[in-house]
Amino acid sequence: ATDLVGLITDITSYVSGGNTIYWVQLDNDERFKINVSNFTDEEMGYFVSLDIGDSITISVLNYSVIAITIE
Repeated sequence: ATDLVGLITDITSYVSGGNTIYWVQLDNDERFKINVSNFTDEEMGYFVSLDIGDSITISVLNYSVIAITIE
């Protein structure tokens, strides 16, 4: 896994099989997938409180986010 810190430049979401999937784009122009079902309510509450231009620290594996650091 790779730890990344970046500014959020775009967030999109869709529902797949009853799960909400977010794609978050960072200022390195890469997009990473967040499957809500893989995270706690606390982690997702923190994530959805973020907006474009906010900094986020994540751990990713194959473009999927596997950890969100709550700051």
